[in-house]
Amino acid sequence: LVPDGGITLFSHRSARGDTRGSLVGPRADDLALAVMPGDRIWAIRFWPDSGGLVLGEDPERLAGHFVQPLTHPQWAVLLLRALADCRDAASAAEVADRLLGDVIASASAPDAVARQAVQALIATHGEIGIAEIAEGMGISLRQLERRFSAAVGLDPIQFGRIRKMKGNLGPLLGNTPRTWNEVLPILLEARP
Repeated sequence: LVPDGGITLFSHRSARGDTRGSLVGPRADDLALAVMPGDRIWAIRFWPDSGGLVLGEDPERLAGHFVQPLTHPQWAVLLLRALADCRDAASAAEVADRLLGDVIASASAPDAVARQAVQALIATHGEIGIAEIAEGMGISLRQLERRFSAAVGLDPIQFGRIRKMKGNLGPLLGNTPRTWNEVLPILLEARP
């Protein structure tokens, strides 16, 4: 799993029918997930500053962690079980929309400062300086770093590096949809 700076929920159904739900916290490094041919994976990736709010968890506490099996919150456990039974993207999208709607509606609003910084780093592929973002918002660098880390779970420099890496992958991969078997060698070759 290539890092994207957000929290991800995974529903994994093995070819034998065993199901597992897991959570991947925000991370700056990649994570190898054990999957076999015939396994079915559905994932819900939260916007970087929203996962903690929706899950009712501290993103900084989840940073770098892989939680398996996921045991709480109960709605997430039920969601991942329901996704495990989905056979196609349309049914998975319907299940996710139905089971996440009320949860998302009841979540707190994101921190406006963190959201603006996330958007700036994504829009510029991590090329904008953190001090420049803070100055543009009229806040101190330290305040931006503190609020960003509390909302995302990573510091803004780590997140900027992730976005820069993702921005650099686009030209390597082109605009053609690819399978993981095609993409993985390109990603491994591009690593520093």
